[in-house]
Amino acid sequence: MPRRNNTAVWNVSNPSVWPKAPLWMSFSTLSDLEICPRRWSLSVADYPEVWGKHGYSPKPQMAQLEGKVVHLALRKITHALSKHGCASLRE
Repeated sequence: MPRRNNTAVWNVSNPSVWPKAPLWMSFSTLSDLEICPRRWSLSVADYPEVWGKHGYSPKPQMAQLEGKVVHLALRKITHALSKHGCASLRE
């Protein structure tokens, strides 16, 4: 089956800046470093081509996406009701 377009679904890139050793180490950071220093480095490095936060963007979880959609929909509905003068659920 021919590909319809060349749009990448998942991009992978090397970090632009590798992290320095932490100045202060929590128990979880120490545990992560002891298990796999490279995995820890990859998890806190900078990837400006991917996003503006530290570490690689996490894989989205379906339940998390569903929860966000439900909460955003409820927020929009309640704001619209409030904007139009509905002060309570009984109205």
